[in-house]
Amino acid sequence: MSDILNCLFCESPHVEVVHDVDELSDYHFVRCQACGAHGPEGGTKLAAVVRWNNPKRGRPE
Repeated sequence: MSDILNCLFCESPHVEVVHDVDELSDYHFVRCQACGAHGPEGGTKLAAVVRWNNPKRGRPE
């Protein structure tokens, strides 16, 4: 994937795609190498790691 992902929490560009969740969709599981935020993200939201399972903020309400 050539798209640059920026972390939603620390804005670091060091976000890696860990694996495809479903090869038939645009969803992947991503992790920020800088702050550790991780979660699923979609092809329509390539700018950020979603607010899910963040080690600093916890799960969303």
